[in-house]
Formats: sequence, structure tokens, C-alpha cells
Amino acid sequence: MKTLSAENFTRARHFVKAKARPVDQALFAYTFERGGPQAVWEALGAFANEDGGFGHGMEPDCRLPASSILGTITAFPYLQQTNAPTDHPLVAGGIRYLINTYDQKLKGWRMLPPEVNDHPRAIWWGYASEKADQEVIDNWGNPSACAVAYLQRYASLVPQSMLDEVTDQAMAALVAKSDSLAGHVFLPFVEFAEALEPDESKPVWVTLNRIAPNAVVTDPAQWTGYGVRPLWTMSGPDSPLMDSLSEAVNAQLDFEIGQQTADGSWHPFWNWGQYEEEWEAAKIEWQGQLTVRLLRSFKAFGRID
Repeated sequence: MKTLSAENFTRARHFVKAKARPVDQALFAYTFERGGPQAVWEALGAFANEDGGFGHGMEPDCRLPASSILGTITAFPYLQQTNAPTDHPLVAGGIRYLINTYDQKLKGWRMLPPEVNDHPRAIWWGYASEKADQEVIDNWGNPSACAVAYLQRYASLVPQSMLDEVTDQAMAALVAKSDSLAGHVFLPFVEFAEALEPDESKPVWVTLNRIAPNAVVTDPAQWTGYGVRPLWTMSGPDSPLMDSLSEAVNAQLDFEIGQQTADGSWHPFWNWGQYEEEWEAAKIEWQGQLTVRLLRSFKAFGRID
């Protein structure tokens, strides 16, 4: 079993302090230096808009300033990981945005608005009007299951009738699509399961454990390319998915420790395929975010000396 040495942790810390976005620096301080959550929330506020949603490159691969579901579901983990209270303005605003952008006809959420096409972004983040509705239906879990997860976590802010409707929709989608769920459509259902009460989540975890080995990339030989990796599905060793992914998770922890680069960071294993200048800036943001994310995982799994 590999561990991250104290020296290599220090190298990673130096990178985060020098290059990461303020929100990731604050999350690092919260996790490792007894920093307060307020610093995370203050930094996160820079990505918030008046409608309650999040934009401004919250998800580094999409530079859209306006709010989107993509930006909003990327922001919520920072609130969740720092135990932001229900009455915090960023929580209340984000939930309000999710409620207001729910498409009653499609029974779900669109990932991005049309104006995303006017801004730098990765090639996969765009809006195509002729297939936008069908994408919500075909890929219902991503982002809709994420949106439902955060409505569940802050249920007191959500009309009960809506919460019941979207929760039933998520349950039905999981059953209907369980044998075809993979990658980024699988991950949102993990977030959904984590947000449910324990008794309600049990059958969801049974389904997710059954399909997890095929839904994520468990072969270490494939981890140099793009794909959803086992560690992305859990925050620590108490995850129910350890029942089916423990061997792959421990192998990935060893793998990731060996992937640290000379500057102390971990690099994204993808690129935009367009907007090369903007991608270089986004790449550094990703390095900061990925580094903090992996350090948090190493800590959770006891892999830091």
C-alpha cells in the first residue's frame, strides 16, 4: 500500500497555495489547517449570480458567466463538504435556482442554456437546440439526479409536492436505466443515494453496487486515459460502494499517489480540443481542484504519512 510522503504533501500544499483558485485554497485550509468554512463560502460567492445559480467558470471547462445547472451542481459539493446550513444565502439561492429551472414537461433539468455557445468551453459543453430536449430524456441522471440530490439534502427549502415528484422520477430512472448506466450518468445516482435517508437509500445502494464494476473504469491500464474512476464515487472508506469497488479503489489510490507531477500537483487527463489559450488557464484551475480533491481522498483513506 502506497502512502503520500510528508515531502510530497508539502509539495502539493505549495502548489495549492500558489496556483489553485481561492475556493480550492479555502477548502484545503478547511480540511488540513483548521480553516473556517466561512472562507470557502466567501470564495464560492464569487461564482454566484443574482438568480441563485452559479456560473463564471465554476466548472472550469465551461467559462459561461451566467448560471447553469452545470455550474450549480459543481458548486454544491463545496457547501456540502463544509456543512453549510440551510439558511446560508448560497444554499438558499442555489436551491431556488434548481426549483426555478426544473422543466415540468421534461421532468428534469437541462445542463446548459443556449448562451453557453457564446463563450469558451470544452468541446463537449455546448447547446444544440435540435437535440437539447432529447438529451435531458436520454441522459436523465446527469444532471437531474444531482439536482434531486441537493433538493433532498436541503429538503426544508423545497415544496413537498415537488420533492416527492422528482424523487420518484429519480427512482424510476434508476430502475429503467440501471443496466446501461455508466460514467458520468452513474455518478449522479451515487450523489442521489448519499442524500437519501438510510432506509430509503438501501435498495438504491443495492442497485449501484450491482452495476458499479461495469459503470466505472476499474482496469488500472485504462487510467491514463479519460474515464470515471472508482475513487470519484466515494468520499471515504465508509461508502456503501466499497462492497463492490474496494479492490479497485485501493489500486487507484496507489496509482494516483504515483501520478503526482514535479510541481506537486495532479493534472487533468483531458483537454478541450478548442480555445487553446483559455484551456491553459482552465487546466491550472483543474490542477488545483484535482489536487485538493485527491489530497482529501488520501486523508480519508489514511494514505498520507
